[in-house]
Amino acid sequence: MPAVASSPIPPVLHQLRDQPDAAEDELPGLLARLAGVPDPRKPRDVRHGLVDVLALAA
Repeated sequence: MPAVASSPIPPVLHQLRDQPDAAEDELPGLLARLAGVPDPRKPRDVRHGLVDVLALAA
């Protein structure tokens, strides 16, 4: 018996299909968008910038 799919990706993609396409000048760069993510870490524990970590993960 095959396993039940537990990935949330298909429902999310279905929701994104209803969104209008963005114009070319409305799209920020990936690094600029990631720079807006607040860093919840304590400053003393930071070895690498959050933007760098998120960009590598993406």
